[in-house]
Amino acid sequence: MKIEKIRFKNLASLAGEWQIDLTDPVFADAGIFALSGPVGSGKSTIFDAIRLALYGRTSRLDRVNQSDNEIMTRGTKECFAEVVFSNDKGRFLCRWSQHRAARTDNLQKAQHLLSKLEDGSGEGRILTSKLEETRERIRELTGMDFSHFSRAMILPQGQFANFLHASPDERSPILEQITGTGIYAEISRKAHELARGQLLELEALEKSCSGIELLPEERVRELQTAIQEKRDAVQDIRKRYDAGAEIIRAVKTLTSETEAQERITAARNELARELTRTAQLCEETAETKRRIEAEQIMLAPILLKVRELDTRIAVRRENRNKADQELEVQKKRLAETGHALQTAEQKKQQQENRLNGLRSELRKRSADASLGTVLGSLELVCGQLEELEREIAETERLLLALRQERSAQETALAGTQDALRKQETVYAEAEELFRKHENLLNSLLNGDTVPEFFAKKEHTSTQVRELDELLRRMEEAASLRSQQNELRDLQNTVRTEYAAAAALRDAKLELKTAQEQRIVLLEQQRLDQAKIASLEEFRNALQEGKACPLCGSEKHPYAHHLPAPEPDHLPEAREKLKRIETELSDLQSAVIRHEAQLAAGEEKQKLLETALKKAEDSLPDDRAALLSAHRTANEELTRLNAVGAMIETAVQDRDHARSKQEAAQTCLRELSSNAENHIRLLSTLNSRCELGGQTMTEKTNRRQNLRASMTELLKDIPSCPDQPPRILLAALRQRYSEFERLSAEEKHAAADLEQLILELRTGAERKANFAAGLEECRKNAEAQKLELNALELQRKQFFGEKDPAEEEKKLAAAFKQAELSLHTAEESRQTLLLKSESLQTSFQESENRMKQTRRFLAGHGVGLPADLSAMETELRKLDEQRQKYLAEIGEHSLLLEQHAGNLERSAALAKQIEAKRILRQKWALLDELIGSAEGKKFRLFVQSLTFETLIGLANDQLVKFTDHFILTADPENGLEFNILDRYRGDELRSTRNLSGGETFLVSLALALGLSRMTRDKVRIDTLFLDEGFGTLDEETLQHALEQLAGLRQNGKLIGIISHAHGIDSAVPVVLHLENNRGRSSITGPGTRFLGN
Repeated sequence: MKIEKIRFKNLASLAGEWQIDLTDPVFADAGIFALSGPVGSGKSTIFDAIRLALYGRTSRLDRVNQSDNEIMTRGTKECFAEVVFSNDKGRFLCRWSQHRAARTDNLQKAQHLLSKLEDGSGEGRILTSKLEETRERIRELTGMDFSHFSRAMILPQGQFANFLHASPDERSPILEQITGTGIYAEISRKAHELARGQLLELEALEKSCSGIELLPEERVRELQTAIQEKRDAVQDIRKRYDAGAEIIRAVKTLTSETEAQERITAARNELARELTRTAQLCEETAETKRRIEAEQIMLAPILLKVRELDTRIAVRRENRNKADQELEVQKKRLAETGHALQTAEQKKQQQENRLNGLRSELRKRSADASLGTVLGSLELVCGQLEELEREIAETERLLLALRQERSAQETALAGTQDALRKQETVYAEAEELFRKHENLLNSLLNGDTVPEFFAKKEHTSTQVRELDELLRRMEEAASLRSQQNELRDLQNTVRTEYAAAAALRDAKLELKTAQEQRIVLLEQQRLDQAKIASLEEFRNALQEGKACPLCGSEKHPYAHHLPAPEPDHLPEAREKLKRIETELSDLQSAVIRHEAQLAAGEEKQKLLETALKKAEDSLPDDRAALLSAHRTANEELTRLNAVGAMIETAVQDRDHARSKQEAAQTCLRELSSNAENHIRLLSTLNSRCELGGQTMTEKTNRRQNLRASMTELLKDIPSCPDQPPRILLAALRQRYSEFERLSAEEKHAAADLEQLILELRTGAERKANFAAGLEECRKNAEAQKLELNALELQRKQFFGEKDPAEEEKKLAAAFKQAELSLHTAEESRQTLLLKSESLQTSFQESENRMKQTRRFLAGHGVGLPADLSAMETELRKLDEQRQKYLAEIGEHSLLLEQHAGNLERSAALAKQIEAKRILRQKWALLDELIGSAEGKKFRLFVQSLTFETLIGLANDQLVKFTDHFILTADPENGLEFNILDRYRGDELRSTRNLSGGETFLVSLALALGLSRMTRDKVRIDTLFLDEGFGTLDEETLQHALEQLAGLRQNGKLIGIISHAHGIDSAVPVVLHLENNRGRSSITGPGTRFLGN
């Protein structure tokens, strides 16, 4: 697996969006790079981003969800982490993101997206976008879960340094934490618990088997013989019972058949009466049908004649309507023609009046006819005069604008000269202010430069942070001691509860055994009582002094009465056993839970002891001196912060004064240039004003000449007003147009008058024609009306107002109803005949059944009438005897079934005991091999194997760093290191005698060995080593880095995490992280800030 790109936004102190591209060629060329920066600069945040993008969690936050997100930068609305990685399955992009709601600022549900990237492009195909499904797909693609990935990618070299110098007892929990072998302790405890549970279950099965009681073989045979005899007697009784029941059924059948014949006879008599009524109804209905048929024949010719009259009447009525319509049309046409003639006459009079008016007006305007010859020349002169007027006006406007511009330039020149004098004063003031701020800054710096001062301030700040960290760790050590004491008290409490629960469990187990034995006795007691009750017949036959056929005794104390029965306590005992078993199960769970709590508490105690020892070893002894140094450093930092703020203000003020000075100088240059421009522009404007005055004089003279020409043209035109040329020309053109219009109208009016006179003659002729047509239509309408009245009177006298179709429909409906009634009556008669035949058949069948029943009863010697009550009494006695025998059979069968069930239980328990014994042996063997109550046995065994594997893999790496020594395991103590010194004749040395540089190399080899262990079959091409390089001298550091960089030949990229200052010069590629007032930044190859 290779990490290619890391992109994230707003994580912890790294605010904004950042990208680290590990595919940049500089990383591949170097094969190794460093992440360098002080504590709190964000180095760990980068690895949190990788784990967050892949698994949705970090090493410090188990889950980042909708209710809790402590990694999002404070004051921001969103955060995300994105990783591009590749392996043999392809290239993938995994992105985790979360944001706050815009209005409520509440955290929203996190999003987790996995995409597969296409080769050579940034386009991707989404594989899944569900939280749980994405984590599962990442595990499938990488072959690693979160803890496996954390151990394989980020090697805890710092932990291995502690691991190397720890004692064997301290080394066990550290090895468990590094390699993840804690599961084997749980397996060891579980194997021990299951082995113990199997033993308890085996003992319980054996007790249950021993409590089962079986019947003797002789008693079983006796019960089987008694059951067979009783079954034979029951079979004989059943035959006698069935025969008696059959006779009773025959007697009852004979009685019911007699009653049925009586009912059939009554029904046949009623049916005969109904048949007579139905026949009479059929005859009446047939007569009605014949009468309606005769009426239909008589009515047919009458209806034919009536329909003929109706047709003639309809034709005459249609003709009369048409005549009336034609008459109305003629009346309308005559009225319209008269109205049109009246309108035409009015129009003729109006047209004559209009024509006279037009001729009178033309006579008044006869002088305007001569305007046509003058208008052409007058229009030419007017056009020239208007053009010249426009030119004169434009020239005047330009002269006015030039004079205004000249005045404005004079005013601007005066203003610019005044501003120039003021700006010279501002420049002098700014120069003086700059000198003052410069002197103040030099006094504050006290001989240092600004960068040197802030470097000193940052150094003091680093000291304060380191002292804060030491104080925090002191408080953490105190907290660990408090936790240790609390855990010790809790363990004591759990041990007390465990002992009490175990004792109570053992007591309940004994009580359960006793209760099971009591239940077996109660079951046997119930069987004995049932057996005694079943021997009632034998007990009554016993005689004093004669031997009992069952037991042989000659004394029979219970021959005439039974002993008082014991109360049945079996249900109560079984219920009590269930309660005991439930309580026992709860107690067993409590014991197991307390054992697990004790084991977990011991493990936690060891971890606390290790952590406390580690914390106290690296802390100074003198807390007072540390507090004093912390107070002094804080005071110095406070002073430097105050001076730094003053310096920053002074620098800002100095820079502001310099900017103001430069701005004033620039303004002076601009004002001087503006004054020169104003002077040049004034000279140009004066020349243009003089030239404009000359042009104006020439155009005024030309205008006077054109006006004189116009006066000459108009001297012969009457009634010419004194107006401007263009208005006068328009008025004359209007007068001439009006004269032409009146002439044209006069011609059109004369033509229209002639047309109206012609239309009046034509209209008078049409009116005379329409009057003659109207009289003809009136005569025709009167004739049609007389014929129609004659026909309607004839039809009314012959058939009245009745409708032939309706009369015909009434007779047809009556005929159809008569036919339907006749058909219904016939069907009813046929149905009654069928019923009569059915009743006759039923009567005959009943007679036959009665004859058979009498023969059956005679054959069994039963006379009639029979005594049914006596027969039923005899049957009841037989049934009571049969029920008694069946009860005895049931009791004996119950005993045999219980015996068979006990046999099956005994056999099944025997098989279970054998299987449980084999399983118990297996678990006992496994318990012997790996099991222990505290889980230590298997854990130490696995840790010893892991320890030896780790040493072998570490030596493969160590030989690349140095040939001075190799690691070995102490054969007497599986978790103890030794060093085989090659330079001293293979002398064995303790790892505690190694120097700082040697310790680092061995720790680095162990870390790389762990990487190979945790990778298993997963290829890891991007590794990160955590801290430790500050202990190496320059030569050893260079050698170690060369060996690590050599791993790039296998396609690996090694990242070193360090805040040691020397690492920057030893590693070819360095990514620097800096923290400024809670906000961090990254610089270096392949890194980019993408914005907020």
